[in-house]
Amino acid sequence: MASYLRPASLSTAICQALLKGGSDPTLKNLAGENFLFSVLRGAAMEGCKDSQLLISLALKHNLDLLSRNCNGLTVYDEARKISAPISVIRLLKKKTQEQQNIFLNQQNRKLLNNVTIQYNCGPDESHKMIPILDVGSWKPGRKVRLFICGQTRVGKTTFANTLKETGPLATLQYYLTGPRIPSSTKGVVCSQACLEGTSLVIWDFAGQMEYCFTHSLLLSTSGPNTIYCVMFSLEGIESDQYGGQRSAVEQLLFWLRFLSITHSSQSKPHVIVIGSHIDRLPHENSTLIAKQFYENVMKREIELFNCFHVQFFPLNCRNLSDVNAIREPLSKTVSQVLQNTTKEVIPEICKLIMEQVSYLRLQKVRFQRWEEFAKSILQVLPNPIYSTTLLTAVEYLHNISELLFLPQYFLPGKLFDTHPGQNISTELPNNMVSALIILDMNWLLQDIFGVFGNFALSPASGTNKERWHREELAAALNLTNGDVEGALDLLEAFQLVFKTQEGEYVVPGWLKKGGPERSGGCENMRGIGYRWKDCNRGMFSHFLVGRLQIQLICMFGTERCSFWKGGALVVTKAQLRIEVSEDRRNLYLIGGWRLKDAEGDCYHLLEKVGKEVEILLRNEHGQHYEKIHLCPTELRNLTVSSEVAALVGFVRSAGIIEELSGFSFQQILEAEKQNVPLCGKWSMQPWEVLFPQHDTRILSSLGMNCSSRWLEGSTLSTLCSLLDTRSPVELDWKRLGELLGKASNSTITEVEEEARNKGLSPTNLILIKYPVILYQLIQCLTQMDREDCVSAINNMMMQLKDKVENQ
Repeated sequence: MASYLRPASLSTAICQALLKGGSDPTLKNLAGENFLFSVLRGAAMEGCKDSQLLISLALKHNLDLLSRNCNGLTVYDEARKISAPISVIRLLKKKTQEQQNIFLNQQNRKLLNNVTIQYNCGPDESHKMIPILDVGSWKPGRKVRLFICGQTRVGKTTFANTLKETGPLATLQYYLTGPRIPSSTKGVVCSQACLEGTSLVIWDFAGQMEYCFTHSLLLSTSGPNTIYCVMFSLEGIESDQYGGQRSAVEQLLFWLRFLSITHSSQSKPHVIVIGSHIDRLPHENSTLIAKQFYENVMKREIELFNCFHVQFFPLNCRNLSDVNAIREPLSKTVSQVLQNTTKEVIPEICKLIMEQVSYLRLQKVRFQRWEEFAKSILQVLPNPIYSTTLLTAVEYLHNISELLFLPQYFLPGKLFDTHPGQNISTELPNNMVSALIILDMNWLLQDIFGVFGNFALSPASGTNKERWHREELAAALNLTNGDVEGALDLLEAFQLVFKTQEGEYVVPGWLKKGGPERSGGCENMRGIGYRWKDCNRGMFSHFLVGRLQIQLICMFGTERCSFWKGGALVVTKAQLRIEVSEDRRNLYLIGGWRLKDAEGDCYHLLEKVGKEVEILLRNEHGQHYEKIHLCPTELRNLTVSSEVAALVGFVRSAGIIEELSGFSFQQILEAEKQNVPLCGKWSMQPWEVLFPQHDTRILSSLGMNCSSRWLEGSTLSTLCSLLDTRSPVELDWKRLGELLGKASNSTITEVEEEARNKGLSPTNLILIKYPVILYQLIQCLTQMDREDCVSAINNMMMQLKDKVENQ
């Protein structure tokens, strides 16, 4: 409880006193979390030095950093999830890895008496020869991954092939035969090169945009032992007469922004930027032109470049001497990356796990879910272990780049531990069943992902199918009968495809290019937008939008949803259009409704979908985005211009080209406090941007000083029902109008006629005509002796207070 107090300095003082007095810091709440989780969240929200100091203090009490909450997350996992301050994440990472190593080495005592793995056979399999793998046949090595990204045809594969040419014989052969011109890469091609005694695992990412869905997924598995290489073509940059400069800038910035949102480690990544095809520039000053071009781009986009440690090299990828010039700086970068990795002896249990992984690969097992993998490991270990011990060992192997473990696909469930030797199917919680361990990377990267982004299935090919039958999907991916179930199961786990209740598949990455034109059928419009706080970095990835589309179909079903590339439409009583701007820097949720009773439906649509968007953004992008409330006038103009373009036969993109203006909630709140319109391109009143009777944030923030325009909907309805009925002593809406605004008889008559003609509440019309703060409204109602109305307002305020306290 003390850790939740604010300000953080007060929390720190009380927590220090409690810890000094002998309080038990290991106690957990019902979510399975000790007080360190609470302090961590405080540090993430405020970035407060006091919170960070309290975390350091707590760690001195030897808290178990390997224990997990009900969602299966350690404190370090939670820190990464909520984007805690970098210093906190690094501290927790260091302490967690130290505890991992100590804990796993303690388990070695159980394994010392048996140093071989016996593969157990069933009764009917005793005649088969099962290999016994000696511990030590798997040799762990220091590995660094080099992710090579860039547009198609910029020389990524040529560079990778040339980089692998080492030794006198290979060099001689290279000069005799020359570099082979590679075919266009599909998916990701993995290969290895030796660099200064270190194994460099090269991932050559295809450059076609059809692969962006899978690239978003794979780049997020980077980890701390990863170096990036971004390549772009220098051809034509000496002038922009034919668009060469613009093309080069677009290539470079797209991939840097792409990396800035997919890089999973909290440390600053190393990026080697290569300008290829320098041989196609004027020979006398090609290097000078290339370097000047790069410096100009870097100065203009300094905030984006500051996200990385960047080195730039202009070269001809087919020239061995050019590529050799990169080896020394690349070696230094590799050394810097390895300085942050653990050098301890690999725990014995990790060696045993890797022996079993080697055996599974020999059996052509391509991937396993956690439950199946855990069973295969536990049945061959000489002594039983806890499931959480195995999980810790697998995480350790993933951290040192020996396994590809994907735990981010957790299902809701509760993590718990049991005694070793208990049946694994009952021991493992639901939220671990969907975690994935990839054993056959080439199958995943080539046979599956290499086909998934194939041009023949892309929107550019003219394939406009939105739903696929199982047989069609299997044929499109070239899957054989033995591969169909496993491959589709894997793609569903990755959220690259979604199986509907009707048995059809939605594939966001294969959706058609454009969405429907905007319709003017909605008289009322509201919207929210998400954009990057730093306009020079970041973008909304294809994969994020695809995952949102899958979430929409889960929430609303197939009948209410329609999708297109980069967008979706949800229709209930109201409608909600979701789309990404053409530059992918903004994500918009635009709602509309016609009937008055559909206003609440539009609000709830925006709230429900907005929360899903924020969960995706928070998990992937931390706090780098901001939420804005869009201007209704601008939204209506956007719809009208779209309709006019359609009427005159002008074919235009359904996407939003120019950035829409909007207001943050803080701006709206400040305008309401000062009783002034919102400043900007469009002059708007605060209540015209939000949903006054549904959105209670302004009411909660200002309390009794809030305008009566923001009365909560059910409370307003209660007041209207109580005051609309004529009172014998005239203590009804007419008297309220006199007290609020000195309404004359003619005004009362006008309100009465408008209410009768339009079927509206006269009380509501009076409150709109004479808005006052709630304190004044209560005074007027008290003067009228309408305690029933006063009680309704007080109850509303009490409920809001309880709601805030519960949150």
